[in-house]
Amino acid sequence: MMIGETVKKLRERKGLSQKELGKMVGASQQNIAQLENNEVKQPRYLPALAKALGLSIEGLYAIAQGGEPSQATRPRLVKKGAVAISAHEAFVNEFTSLGSEDAAQVREFVQYLLWKRNQR
Repeated sequence: MMIGETVKKLRERKGLSQKELGKMVGASQQNIAQLENNEVKQPRYLPALAKALGLSIEGLYAIAQGGEPSQATRPRLVKKGAVAISAHEAFVNEFTSLGSEDAAQVREFVQYLLWKRNQR
């Protein structure tokens, strides 16, 4: 199965429209349609797309190749009460609860990490 067919199948399984999925990943409905029609092979929004579908990029490709995503390729979930949320959501929840000084320090550290990554 091609990646576009896989995305379409997973999107439909989640009950999302192309427009809704596009909004989640910063793409237009037309972008999602092109991907699902295999007109685009590796869109820039693929990491966000995989995450929106509950997978890593590796997990998305594993399904496209007829396999199943391994535990390592599924997003890590964190228990918050009785609900499991992604590690990203847990981070965002914690970040939004910080005071303004702490939040500024986190932003500064993230900027440093991005700068350091670009120096490689």
